Amino acid sequence: MAVTLLVVDDEPHMRLLASRILSNAGYQVFQAAHGAEALEVLLQHPEIRLVVTDIAMPVMDGLELLQKLAVRGTPPVVVISARSSQRDEEMALGLGAKAFLAKPFRGEELLRLVAAELHGGGGSG
Repeated sequence: MAVTLLVVDDEPHMRLLASRILSNAGYQVFQAAHGAEALEVLLQHPEIRLVVTDIAMPVMDGLELLQKLAVRGTPPVVVISARSSQRDEEMALGLGAKAFLAKPFRGEELLRLVAAELHGGGGSG
């Protein structure tokens, strides 16, 4: 059975791109446009093993989503963001993100980080 992931990004083309990269690699992928929607999807699909999220989104941004997920304790989060300053990366990692990937990114980079987190590795890219 395929491992289930959630991709959260308010930009439809980026959400679709990340989802396609991951689904082409054999993952089952759900999508959400912002953090509040992501929490709803997570409640409906407890089989989700990892979240890939942007930072800058309306309604609930990725940092607030990280805070809410940290309280729940699951699942691990990989952040992908155009906001690629050292400060943004440190904030995301400080709030519990397992890895940070700056946009634009290569599909191989995303797949490497996701696989590392799912198999207990990790690290920032």
